[in-house]
Amino acid sequence: MKIYALSVVKNEADVIEANLKAASKWADKIFVLDNGSTDGTWEKIQALADDIITPWKQDPQPFRDSMRSQLFNEFRHIAQPGDWWCMRLDADEFYYDDPRTFLKQVPGAYHYVCAGFVQFQLTREDLNSHHFTGRFEEDRPYICHFVKQLWVESRFVKHRERLQWPQDSTFPKYMGIVFPKLLIAKHYQYRSPAQVQLRLDVRQEAKATGHHSPHVTENHWEQILRDPATLYSLTDNVDFYKMTPENIYLHQPLKFWIKRILHGLRILP
Repeated sequence: MKIYALSVVKNEADVIEANLKAASKWADKIFVLDNGSTDGTWEKIQALADDIITPWKQDPQPFRDSMRSQLFNEFRHIAQPGDWWCMRLDADEFYYDDPRTFLKQVPGAYHYVCAGFVQFQLTREDLNSHHFTGRFEEDRPYICHFVKQLWVESRFVKHRERLQWPQDSTFPKYMGIVFPKLLIAKHYQYRSPAQVQLRLDVRQEAKATGHHSPHVTENHWEQILRDPATLYSLTDNVDFYKMTPENIYLHQPLKFWIKRILHGLRILP
């Protein structure tokens, strides 16, 4: 069993090295598409290139979630049935569970796995206790507050010869049956005032041109700060596995059995 990770990044210079090094511990290959970074992210990725990390290309076109299909279709020929694709390795995601150990335990009847994300937030309390440098590895111990529910998204899909990923689709077509157990990951989308401001500027620029992030309403980094009273803290010793998912990810019974029949008969891949 091999794991191939697909990463589309833009302006993640503060975190990309930590992210790729962490993912290199469980991925056999990481293929990276840079979406037009201007902060040195691409140069850092190129410097990290080795037998696992492959800087594929830069493509500054307006971001779309479906851009990851380019990576899948470019490299799908190297995968064998039973291998896994990490369909989306975002630069701000770090796995709490070991994906390799987890995926080995997924029964053959299941085709894809969702991750439950522990979503970390910045608070005024955090900023008062630490001068955030913008260097993630230094700041990370002080990012200690997180949302009280898990956000769930599809992340790993088992390779099959007939698996297709259309270029206009966020995920592969007919992914199959979801494994009910969640793989836990930590999500650090907000890491320092400087990083947050850059993130907001990029998304506001994209929003202004009608390409991405219509839901973004913040203009200044202080607007994303959360009240610690509404969050958990790492000092609370919360069991991530007992946190409630915020969104639905399991199939309804009828849909589950339809999928099981269609995939079992190989009508679907």
